[in-house]
Amino acid sequence: MEIPLQTSPNGCPAFFENAMLLDLEGAGTGHDSHQTCPDMFDLLPDFDSGIVGNSLFGENFIPDLEQIVQNDFLLPVQENEHHLEREYLNSTKRRVYAFQRSFWWEGSQNTGNGDTRLVGSSELEPSVLSPHSIPSNLTFHEKLSSRLRDELFRLIVKTGDDTLSIPELPTVDHLDILIKIGLAKKVDINPWIHLYTFYSNSPRPELIAALVSTGCISCLTPTMNKTGIIMQEVVRVALRNLSEADIEVTRDLQYLQASMMWLEIGFSCGYRRNMRMTEGALQALGIALRRLGAFDSSSYKPINPCEISDDDASTLDYIWKQWIKQESFKRLVYYFFCHDIEVAAAMNQPPTTSFAELTLSLPAARDLWLAPTASTWKDIWTARYQPPRPEISLRDLLSDPTLLRDLPMHLDNRVASSALLHGLLGKAWDLRQQMLLGRRSASRQPARKLLLLQSRQEDLYTDLQQIRDALVDSPPLTTLMAEFSIMYLHIDIDALQRFAGKLGEDMARQSYPDLRDWSMTQDARIAVWHAGQVFRAVHRVGPYQLRGFDIFAIYYASLTLYVYGLLVCAQKKSTEAVETWKTEKSALVFLDGPSSRATESFVAHNRGQPVLTYIAGPDAEADRTFCSLQQPRLVMRVALQVLNSNFSKLSSLGPANNPIPPLVMNLRGLLHELANLP
Repeated sequence: MEIPLQTSPNGCPAFFENAMLLDLEGAGTGHDSHQTCPDMFDLLPDFDSGIVGNSLFGENFIPDLEQIVQNDFLLPVQENEHHLEREYLNSTKRRVYAFQRSFWWEGSQNTGNGDTRLVGSSELEPSVLSPHSIPSNLTFHEKLSSRLRDELFRLIVKTGDDTLSIPELPTVDHLDILIKIGLAKKVDINPWIHLYTFYSNSPRPELIAALVSTGCISCLTPTMNKTGIIMQEVVRVALRNLSEADIEVTRDLQYLQASMMWLEIGFSCGYRRNMRMTEGALQALGIALRRLGAFDSSSYKPINPCEISDDDASTLDYIWKQWIKQESFKRLVYYFFCHDIEVAAAMNQPPTTSFAELTLSLPAARDLWLAPTASTWKDIWTARYQPPRPEISLRDLLSDPTLLRDLPMHLDNRVASSALLHGLLGKAWDLRQQMLLGRRSASRQPARKLLLLQSRQEDLYTDLQQIRDALVDSPPLTTLMAEFSIMYLHIDIDALQRFAGKLGEDMARQSYPDLRDWSMTQDARIAVWHAGQVFRAVHRVGPYQLRGFDIFAIYYASLTLYVYGLLVCAQKKSTEAVETWKTEKSALVFLDGPSSRATESFVAHNRGQPVLTYIAGPDAEADRTFCSLQQPRLVMRVALQVLNSNFSKLSSLGPANNPIPPLVMNLRGLLHELANLP
C-alpha cells in the first residue's frame, strides 16, 4: 500500500521544501530572479576567435606541430583521483549555482570576450596528437602544392585585416600534415570528402583552410586548438564573402563541403560565440542543399563502369570522377542530416530538415568510395556488385527498418545504420513534442489519442531496440547513439534540466510534480537503464574520441540518472519508508552492466536496487564497488569517472594549459560542481 506524500501548498513534498530548497535568501549566487529566454550558451567560456587583432600561426605553432610529427602520441600521465563519499545533502539553490558557473546555464549573462592570446610552448607539456591521426591503411598519393599554399595565405590576408598577424608561415609539409589529419578524421562513420582526388580537383582555398582548422583542433595542444578556431573564423568570413559576391557559389560542392566543416567544428568547439554562430547558420546549408535538389533521388543518375571498355582509360577516369561527385553530394547530405539531428537533440529544438524528405539513395559501399584509382574502382564494382541491385533511401529505411538487416551489399552499411538511427531519433523528438501537448491536456484528450501516442512510443522503442541489437559490431559511438536515442524517447529533457536548476529555483519547483509522477513509471526505469548503457558504451570508445555530440549524450545521461536519484530519494525520505531498496545487496541492478534477468525485472516491475559501478580508490580493480542512485552526488562522480576514462593518459596542466578539449572541460566542470555540493 502506498503512503500518500505530505505536500506543501505549492504541490512540492515537505522534504523537497525543507531539504531541496534551503535558505533561499542570502546565498550569494549573484543571480537575478528574472530569467531571460533560455539560451544554452550563455556561460560558455570564450575567447576572441575573430580575425581582428589575433595572431595566426603564432610563434608556438610551428614548434608544437614539429613535436607532433617527431613524437607521435607522446602522452603525459594522468594523476589518479580518489573521491571520498560524503553524506548526501543537496538543495536547488546550490544546483542552480553549479549551473550558473557552467556553460549549460540559461540565465541572463554578459557575453564579453576574455583573453585571446595563444598559450606559449614553454608553458606546455610535450605536444600530443589525438588518435585522429592518419590511419596506417590510408595512403595519400598526392600532397599540397606551393601554389595551393600560396592561395591559402592570400585568402587569409584578404579575409583578415591589418591587425591579423602571421609571425611565421608554416611550410608546405606542415600544412599538408594538418590537411591529411583533417581528411583522415572523416573516414570513420561517413567519409564524405574523397581522399584520392582531393588535390587533383584543385580545391578551393576555403576548403583547404577548413581542413587545416580540423587538423589543428584534432591536435591536443591549446596553441593549435586556438589556431584552429581562429582559422575557422577565417573560413566563416571567406564563405560569407563568396556567397555575397555570387549567390551561385552555394551550388558548388567544395563550397558546401567547407560550410559543413566549419559548422561541425563550431558546434563542438566549446566556445560560446562559435557555437551560437554555427547553430544559426545550420539552416542556410540545409536550404542550399534542398534548393540544389540534393535531397531528391531525381538529381542523381545511375552510373555503371561495367559498360565502359577497359581500353578507354580516359572515359573511365571521367566517369569515375562524375561518380565521385555524385557520391560526394550523397555523403554530404547524409552527414548534414545526421549533424542536424544531433544539434536538435543537443539543443532540444526542432531539426531544420525532415527525416521524410531524403529520397536520395544511400551512398555506395565503402570499398568503392575508397578505391584510389578508376581502374581499381571498376574492378571492385565488377567483382562484387554485379548485377545492379535496387537502391534504398532513408525514407525507405524509416518506413521499414527491417530493410537494414538485408541491406544490398553495394550500399554503405555504416552510413545506412547511422542515418537510420538519426532518423529514428528525429521521430523520437517529434513524438516527445506530441506527448508533451497530450500531457498538458490529458483531461480533455480522448483516450484513443493518448493510447495512440503510447502505441507509437512502443513501436519506436521496439524499432530502436532492434536496430541497436543489429549493430553489435558497429563502432562504439554508434552504440552510444542508439542507447541515447532510446533514453531520449522516454525523458523530457527540458523538465530534467529545469528541475536540476538550469533555469533557476522557481522553474525547479514548477517542474517537480510532473517529474515526480514520471519517476514512478516504467518510462523512467527504461530511461535510467539506457542512461547507464550510455556510460557502458563510453568505456568502449577509443581514447580522446569524445569531442562532439557524444559529450552532450553523456551530459543528458548523467542528468537523467542524477534527477531520478534525487526524486526517488525525496519520495523515500518523505514517506519514511523502510529502505530495503537501498540495503538489499542481493538485488543489485548494475545499470552500466550487461542485460540480465535482474535488469529486466527492474525495468518491468521496479524490483531491485539500481546501481552504477564506482571506483572508490586509485586501483581500478581492487577499489571497484558500486553506488546507488539514491546517492546523487556520487552518481555525478561516477559520470566524471566515465568521462575522464577517455582521457586517462592526460594530466591536469592547470586551467590555461589543459589539453583536454574545451567542451569536455566544461562538462567536467559542471559534473564536478554537482558532485561536490555540500
